[in-house]
Amino acid sequence: MRRTSSQSERHLSMPDMSLNASVTLESGSPNKATPATVRNTILICDFINQLKMSPKEFMVTFLSSTHEELIYRQRLSKIGMGARQTRSIFRNLARLTSASNKGRDIWENLILDEASRIVNDQEVTRGAFPTGAFVSSSTITPDFFSDGHEAIRTTQIQSGMKFLHALIQRKIAHAMNKKDLATCEDDEVNVGGPGSLSDEAPLGESQIEGAVDEATVLSMENLVAVKSTPSSQAAHKLAKVPTMVCAMIAVTCNRRCNAIPVANGLMTLASGVSCRVNEWLHALGLTTSRTAILQALEHFPIPPDTLGLPAFLEAMRAADRRPVNLGMFTPSPAESQHWRLAIKAQLSKCMREYIEHLPGGLHAQDLPALVVKPPEIDPIAMHKPNIHFLRMMDAPDSSAEGVSRVLDQIMGQIGLDNDAYSKSLLIAGGDVGSNQLVESLRVKRHPAVDPVEGLSWVLSVFGGAHTNWNFTKALWTHHWGQPDKAEDTGVWRSAFSLGLEYKKPVATQDFNTVMRSCHIVHKANMVFVLKSARVHSMHSQMYSPKSHALKTGDRVTGLSRPQETGRL
Repeated sequence: MRRTSSQSERHLSMPDMSLNASVTLESGSPNKATPATVRNTILICDFINQLKMSPKEFMVTFLSSTHEELIYRQRLSKIGMGARQTRSIFRNLARLTSASNKGRDIWENLILDEASRIVNDQEVTRGAFPTGAFVSSSTITPDFFSDGHEAIRTTQIQSGMKFLHALIQRKIAHAMNKKDLATCEDDEVNVGGPGSLSDEAPLGESQIEGAVDEATVLSMENLVAVKSTPSSQAAHKLAKVPTMVCAMIAVTCNRRCNAIPVANGLMTLASGVSCRVNEWLHALGLTTSRTAILQALEHFPIPPDTLGLPAFLEAMRAADRRPVNLGMFTPSPAESQHWRLAIKAQLSKCMREYIEHLPGGLHAQDLPALVVKPPEIDPIAMHKPNIHFLRMMDAPDSSAEGVSRVLDQIMGQIGLDNDAYSKSLLIAGGDVGSNQLVESLRVKRHPAVDPVEGLSWVLSVFGGAHTNWNFTKALWTHHWGQPDKAEDTGVWRSAFSLGLEYKKPVATQDFNTVMRSCHIVHKANMVFVLKSARVHSMHSQMYSPKSHALKTGDRVTGLSRPQETGRL
């Protein structure tokens, strides 16, 4: 009854606005009527003025009053309804308030107070890692640096300090959008022609999640850093800088939120940061104290007996006693399937490149989506290698004396004596000449008076590129044949047809010519297979019974045969 009577009183006290409601107000255009919402708003403002109130007084009273009638009318705003209109109200209020310098200061202070309240209310989850952000130096494990744990540390910052992280990220993204990051990405020019190898993913090529391009794989194989592009650097900054800034603030407010500072401290110690620089970084909240870092480092060391010389010698002795099984050399069903996919991918690539030279008048646009790249074989996850670069050495590389001088300079640069150095395993990667020099030096010192002189701690291995070179050279020489015999059908005949050297095999030291010749001949064989299959398909269609009947009917009736389109 109270609410009904109050509504009746307001109805009686309101002036008669029905007369003004029919009035058509004009907007910017004389022929365009004002919207109904604008007309109603003007009428409400006139009524508020008649009550000797301002719009701000009405809004403040409506939003802040504790009267039960107004509380009842505020119910829909309290449950989050009308979010779009709420955002519009605040944006337009900011536009009106910031029209003057004084109003801008008032608005910025108001937003600062509200942002401070939100930031102060949000914090990183407390507790032991991984449920919380606290890491004890006595309980840290090697898994702390895994990708999964790194993602957990990042998620803790992004979810616990969501507002501050988003604010910093938007500020950085706004600054980066002002720069043209795409102007420097195409520094390298592809000089290959239409028939050259391309790293671009063609139409229909199977994509594997997490796969990398060949340039990156080769650079990792040869331990060469991959040059990052400006766009990749910007994306890295946008992902890492807000997290690091929030982590610095979190550990400053609560020193038990030290998951990211501990990880940074261990990495700075491994990279050779001095104690003085680490103290400065610790004061900023980027790292922890050097004492905590050294204590954490003691809990996940690599046992020296797992990578030392005794473990290597034991593994080599076990390999000598291992029985030879023919199943180790025969392909498995999965390997056979991969071989078939590799051959099909090579045929598809040659067809796409040389389709214009095959009989039948086919064109590249007539081909379906082809898979031109075989699937990977046991892909290895990428990781940052732990490499220590040595200074340049002045030593001859064509004698055993030069190898001995290199080994002495290596021991001098890393600061180990001969006995300590001989207890470790040195893996020396090189070509045939370098490995032969090491073996020659080992033979000259046999029998050795001590392990240092015997060089039993040096393991000579071939690099990936050199192994591929030797394999290709052996394959090329094995199939070369005898060019002085006309009836011989060795690979020299294909080399002669393709304009390559055919009188004698390529010199062993010419790596580029060996690989290029083998690649060209193999591609020519692929084109020959495609051409033979195309000719066979055309002959089969020509002499099929249906085609023969069509020819007979044409001869009798004199009709012209429609042109047939061959299919491979």
